[in-house]
Amino acid sequence: IAPRWAQIKDCLKIIGFEPDKREFSKLQSSEKEQFLNYIVYKNSQNIQLNITKDPGKTSIYKPNLKVLNEFPDVERHQVVETLKFDRAAVDSLDNILRKYELEPDFLKIDTQGSELDILKGAESSLESIFGLELEVEFISLYENQALFPDVHSFMTQKGFVLYDLRRSFWKRKKYFDYIGKGQLIFADALYVKESDHFLLALRKIKDEEKRILKIFSSVMACLVYGIYDYAFVLAENVFQKGYITYDDRNKIFAAITRISKQNSLPYFWGREFLYKSFNKIAQFLKPKSYLGWADGDKMIGNVKST
Repeated sequence: IAPRWAQIKDCLKIIGFEPDKREFSKLQSSEKEQFLNYIVYKNSQNIQLNITKDPGKTSIYKPNLKVLNEFPDVERHQVVETLKFDRAAVDSLDNILRKYELEPDFLKIDTQGSELDILKGAESSLESIFGLELEVEFISLYENQALFPDVHSFMTQKGFVLYDLRRSFWKRKKYFDYIGKGQLIFADALYVKESDHFLLALRKIKDEEKRILKIFSSVMACLVYGIYDYAFVLAENVFQKGYITYDDRNKIFAAITRISKQNSLPYFWGREFLYKSFNKIAQFLKPKSYLGWADGDKMIGNVKST
């Protein structure tokens, strides 16, 4: 679990998916963590999983070597094993969550090209989900995969707004011996429920306690990513609709103010000058790239990515 979520781990229940029975056997579910042995897809069907040399590149889609060969370290995408799963081990997120009576508040999907497939099998679940962090690609790293425009179009149709992108850039292997970024390849995309759609989802929740929990978990997700302005707006909007009390609203406002300022120095004369000076020095000391050929943003929302 990412450090940004780990800081509130006592408040979380984490649901994870592991399709490979060998790896699944090493996992132990608990009251706070539940692991399910499925390939999550848009529907139930037979699927082949391509296991790659770097396990983090494993996908149901085949690596697009025509594109990948343009960049260094293509060997990590080499398929070393294929696993075949029958339809009993493959299902949509809607069906799985319904079966296990689960209703998540936030989704993280990083499945190397099949993110949109999973989202299409989660249309009912997305009605009650507040936020998502998705990996999106801008070029086809995998054959026949959906790209960012397709994912973004789907998300906006479902009432979500794109809040931020943590971008990753690669330089081509023909020449990468320079300081600077290469081509935009993929990103972690942070989506949150648009304010009016969020209020509409709350209106459908008849149980008051459940509605209040949804409000607080959504505000908490905003705080985890440091998007304090949106947390503030949510609190004000749900108060105006009568979903929380004036006292609760003020407590949320106070928490947002305290958390948003806890790691910042008070303003002093010359602060901007010092920032610009240190930033200029940092640019002189900047290495060529991570691994020599890859670069990326450090922040998503207003928190570090690792």
